[in-house]
Amino acid sequence: MSNLTTVDLNFFAVAPLITLAAAGLVVLVLELVLPAERSRPWWYAAGLGGIALALYYVALLWSGPAAGPAASIIGAGLWGRVTNGISVFGGAYVVDRFTLLFSGIVLIAAFCTVLLSTARRDEDMPGYVALVLGAALGMCVLAGAGNFLTLFLGLEILSLNLYVAVAFERHNAAAKEAALKYLILGALATAAMVYGFAFLYGQTGTMSLSGLARGWEADSTVLMKVGLGLVLLGLAFKLALAPFHVWAPDVYQGATAPITAFMSVGTKAAAFAALVRVLLALMPEESPELLLPLWVLAVASMVVGSLSAAVQTNVKRLLAYSGVAHVGYLMMALLGMNHQGVSAGIFYMAAYLFMNIGAFAVVVSLGKNGREGEELSDFTGLFYRRPGLALAMTLFMLSLAGMPPAAGFQGKLYLVFSALGSGAGGAALWLVGALVVTTGISAYAYLRVVTTMFRRSEAQAELADAGHVEAAPAGLVNAGEGGGTGASVAGEGPLSWALTVVVAVAVIGTLYLGVAPQSMLALTRHVLPLP
Repeated sequence: MSNLTTVDLNFFAVAPLITLAAAGLVVLVLELVLPAERSRPWWYAAGLGGIALALYYVALLWSGPAAGPAASIIGAGLWGRVTNGISVFGGAYVVDRFTLLFSGIVLIAAFCTVLLSTARRDEDMPGYVALVLGAALGMCVLAGAGNFLTLFLGLEILSLNLYVAVAFERHNAAAKEAALKYLILGALATAAMVYGFAFLYGQTGTMSLSGLARGWEADSTVLMKVGLGLVLLGLAFKLALAPFHVWAPDVYQGATAPITAFMSVGTKAAAFAALVRVLLALMPEESPELLLPLWVLAVASMVVGSLSAAVQTNVKRLLAYSGVAHVGYLMMALLGMNHQGVSAGIFYMAAYLFMNIGAFAVVVSLGKNGREGEELSDFTGLFYRRPGLALAMTLFMLSLAGMPPAAGFQGKLYLVFSALGSGAGGAALWLVGALVVTTGISAYAYLRVVTTMFRRSEAQAELADAGHVEAAPAGLVNAGEGGGTGASVAGEGPLSWALTVVVAVAVIGTLYLGVAPQSMLALTRHVLPLP
């Protein structure tokens, strides 16, 4: 018995994870024990309350264990960088400020997703909310993975929940087709990743990321490099890096807009966090040459995403290809694998959270007759029906295009600075050049949406010709935005309080990070993850 290893069962360190799991169970139980006509507000409250409580625990951990006395040198001394945090459950899960920042991004995205879903009247909505909570749980686990087993566990938890969430609309054939594609391709990517884990374990004899760092320094064999490549392949699929992005447009279009918004932010944040942990643990001294394929994928993502977005007429598909391009930009944060790069990556994910969630919230708001307002034609004349929404969407589109003073501009600026200061030489110049060119191309796609919103429809043009143009906007605004008591056009639903909250938060976040970016950057100090 004396030879048994004591496992540090620190349940406070995983309190956000326990809270999300418990909230999901509470939602399902409430549906069983309460009458159908009374249960709806209760399980929505349970879901939102669980996410809020998880955020509270994240805040407690930020000033507690994540800022505690425990410290570790990244890469077993190779990099000479110190970070604070603790490793619990035998090193399976790491609680540091890196984990908590990404967990915060995921939880905010989940909270907004549940709010955007409150207007839905599907019979199985408790299951829907539980799926969102389960996916958020998997994303948080993935962000704090300390070994390959935890990494695989987090990946599977988020994937299985999202497969079902994508196909949630049982009468939507496009949703079922998208979920099937996502399942098959996701299974292949996961299989490749597990095969990579096997190679790395066979060569080093450990599943721990910190142990792999020491094993790589001692002897980095060809099989270890193949294993790393397979692991990166699996994470590239979750990030939707080209050419592993083929699932994204169909899945984004087939899933409901709230789920699409959640996937576009949460999955990318969790996969990026896992990618940073793996690369910091396994990065040898010859890393620039080893990671050349990653830079090629980054440039390919920028080009494919921006060119494809420019020809889309479906806004959800446009945002899907936009996400492919933005992941390419995000890869610039990994050039030097230093504090400046990781900090820029976290800032960019925070900016992407607000501008992307906000854009999908507008898509939800334009729903009518049981259909989401995802076609570009649905945005025609939006300024004359709902000027507030049109101005908010304009802000989000300009932010995605990287125009000041929105958060997207600051995010791209920090990525450029981190790339040029990384010492990566030619790779940095190629990536910065690709960002500049593809930003100009993608701006066309975003400005198409903006110009459509400010172009009158035929009905509005007829009103203008008849001399009613002055009265029309005011009347439509009062009906559509004055407290949610009427519809702006026939069949178009009123704005709910939940939708108004999400759009307002997204607008404030996008502007705040663009005008006062230093407040967010201050949170990223000493945020390099434990291996």
